[in-house]
Amino acid sequence: MHITCPSCSATFEAEAQALDKAGHRVRCGRCGHTWREEPPAAMASAVAPHPAEPAPYRSSAEPPVREGRPAPRREEVAGHAPYPQRRRRGGGAWIGWILFIAVIAGLVAAAWHFRAEIVAEVPETAKIYRALNIPVATQAAGLEISGVTSVRRTVGGERRMVVSGSVINVSEDAQEIPMLRAVISDGAGQEILSWEFVPASRHLEPGAVATFETSTSDPPANGALRVEFAGPR
Repeated sequence: MHITCPSCSATFEAEAQALDKAGHRVRCGRCGHTWREEPPAAMASAVAPHPAEPAPYRSSAEPPVREGRPAPRREEVAGHAPYPQRRRRGGGAWIGWILFIAVIAGLVAAAWHFRAEIVAEVPETAKIYRALNIPVATQAAGLEISGVTSVRRTVGGERRMVVSGSVINVSEDAQEIPMLRAVISDGAGQEILSWEFVPASRHLEPGAVATFETSTSDPPANGALRVEFAGPR
């Protein structure tokens, strides 16, 4: 290969292998000028780096994804902030249960306090009260209880109270005698002992009188006695 001095334009013959891949420093034999001679173009192209691979094609409509950051959500791409999530409230169920229990308690209290009125309006409910062992006094239209007496006796070593009386039909129509209930209460009116019984007669003609008798064992020593209607049989 030929090299030319840039100072005096003298031309010299040189081996291409004598030059490094990155060039070599040479000196002119005529004028003494020194310079750095670059390698031939063929050798430079052999050591030139390969061009970088082109980036993969990406549509302009698709938003770029940066490293270290998750892909944007649909709301962010559209320009809207994400909708806030509502917190679930668990207190509503407790309030509903409290209201339900309060309603049930109110109905039970009303059924106890107004039991006489309820049985008077719906006589069939007396059987429900009796099944629950709830005392209830009812009114029998056209019937009256009269002449209630009690006698204490000892039969076979057992103390018993015998209660007797009568039911009068004061109406002008035949009546059905309901269940009767004997009650013994203390001086404050609190019930001490009670029991229900069925009178011997079932139907009573107008103006007729039907007697009844019932007894209980081990009665209290003191107390007031009364007999009342207890509802349908």
